[in-house]
This record gives sequence, C-alpha cells and structure tokens, in this order.
Amino acid sequence: MKTVLKKVIAISYFFLGALSVLSMNRPGQANDIDFNYQSTRVADKSQRLLKVECSLLNNTSDTIYFLTTTCNGYRYSLRYNEQNFELYEMIRCRNSDTYVQELSPGIPLSFVCYLREVEKNVVIKLGFDLYKVESNSLFVDTMRYSIFNRKLEDQEVIWGDSVRIDNL
Repeated sequence: MKTVLKKVIAISYFFLGALSVLSMNRPGQANDIDFNYQSTRVADKSQRLLKVECSLLNNTSDTIYFLTTTCNGYRYSLRYNEQNFELYEMIRCRNSDTYVQELSPGIPLSFVCYLREVEKNVVIKLGFDLYKVESNSLFVDTMRYSIFNRKLEDQEVIWGDSVRIDNL
C-alpha cells in the first residue's frame, strides 16, 4: 500500500512540475528583461573568433526563473544568424544537468561565449531564448532536450541591439 501511494505521489509531482514548466513558457512575456552584449575579435585572426560578453537584466520587482543547463547552458540559449556565425565551444562537457536559474531584480546575470565568424562581419545581432518557469518547478531534468530544441514560435527571445564588432 505504501509503495503504491509513493508511486502516485511521485507521478503527481512529475505532472505538476511538467505543467508548471509548460504554463510559464509563453512568448512575448520577456518585455521587462534587457539583454546586452559587446563583442571583440580575438587576437588570433586565423580562427575568426569573437569574444562576446553578455548580460541579462531583470527590470521588474520580482525574481524571474528560467531553465538552463550546467554545461554551457546560457550559450546554447543564444540566437543569432547561423549563416554568419557558429557557436565555438571552449570546453566540451560529457554530462549536463538542467536546473532553474534565478534572475533577481536589478542584478545583472553575466556570461561569456565565443562565436566563430563564418564570414567577416562588421555588426552582430544576438538574442537570448528565455525559457521561463516557476521557482518550484519539479523534475526540470526531464525537460532538458526541450530547452534547446523548441520550435521558433514557442521561443521567448529577448533581442539585443545590433552592435559593432570591435577589433583588438
């Protein structure tokens, strides 16, 4: 009897967690978040690498929660013209776990990534796909693959302004 009850409770938590993740992921809700970045060409011009320093800023009075992964999660949420740039991984991971990241009001969340230029560009325009969830979302690891493989119309992309690529 206890085993059956534990299974029922576990299944209930699973569905509640999945529903909370799905219910918070609605396009057009990221209006109060700024995504800023600057890019600089890396000194070794033969690799055509750009160092991109990014930040997210929550302009609301409430903490916002979103899904990401432990290994390069923020980088994989970037959106850009894939004909002009490709993500360059400095660290290869064997395993990555999904977790809920807090974005506190007024405190920037910063990260760095590297992009390789397919062809030389003067400007770059980036966006960040924010997968909002509730703070108590359960079983977020089951949503790992849906974070980065969502249809374009399901993504909540916060676009930054186009910026000039600086030379060193």
